[in-house]
Amino acid sequence: MFHGFVDNNSITEYYDSSNIVIIPSICYDNSPLVIYESFSTGTPVIGSDIGGIPELIIDNYNGLLFEPGNSEDLKDKIVTLINNNELLRRLEDNAASTLPENSMKIMTDRMIEEYKKLLRT
Repeated sequence: MFHGFVDNNSITEYYDSSNIVIIPSICYDNSPLVIYESFSTGTPVIGSDIGGIPELIIDNYNGLLFEPGNSEDLKDKIVTLINNNELLRRLEDNAASTLPENSMKIMTDRMIEEYKKLLRT
């Protein structure tokens, strides 16, 4: 299912009904929040191998990485998961256990500290 904007009050329902989240970014996103959200619900991610995305997605562990802008590579990753339920289940299990319990708090605390450093200079 492809969906546009989803209100934060119902976003968990969408993650719960999804097997995978795809992030086809061609930008150097430093740490996309959607990956944290996905992993917190046990939803693996297929993401572009660019910017901070590969720092969060461990290829074939909690998701799959593909070459940015390469729709054929993305298609191959999707087809792989369609044809390999065992791999999908393993990615789901690993996605659920990837993040430390307080990872969102840790990430936001670090981000705030970095902004404070910038403001001091």
